[in-house]
Amino acid sequence: MPIKILDYNKISSELKKVSEKPIEIALDIISTENSELHSFVIYGKNSDKLERFACNSGDEALDAAIEFIKEIEDGSENVVYVFKETIELNDGEFDAIVVHVYGIDEDSGYSFGQLYRINDQKIQLMNEKVFLGKIRNVLAF
Repeated sequence: MPIKILDYNKISSELKKVSEKPIEIALDIISTENSELHSFVIYGKNSDKLERFACNSGDEALDAAIEFIKEIEDGSENVVYVFKETIELNDGEFDAIVVHVYGIDEDSGYSFGQLYRINDQKIQLMNEKVFLGKIRNVLAF
């Protein structure tokens, strides 16, 4: 079933701000290291810490990331989990950098994807970010 595109701009400006840096990091990894994008978490009081998760499956990486996030005790108010996924939209399948954004003051987390294509070994960003919906906020216990 194709994903319906919603408005990315509906998340708070603070969460939007902390979500931009991880997308830049993921795009840099994909384009310069020419390697597979392993999932990672950006956290820290200033969103300046990074933890990578190289697991056998996406579900295993997500579980490891959630356990890691639950153990963070450094005053992080926002945490971002990033991974690569293929997303099906009405006009086809696209590679996407998927971002789960969690804020300590939010009732829920948010998931969205930055669509991209690689043409002639260059990354071409597609459209606006695709808002994938609200998710469980793993910072709220």
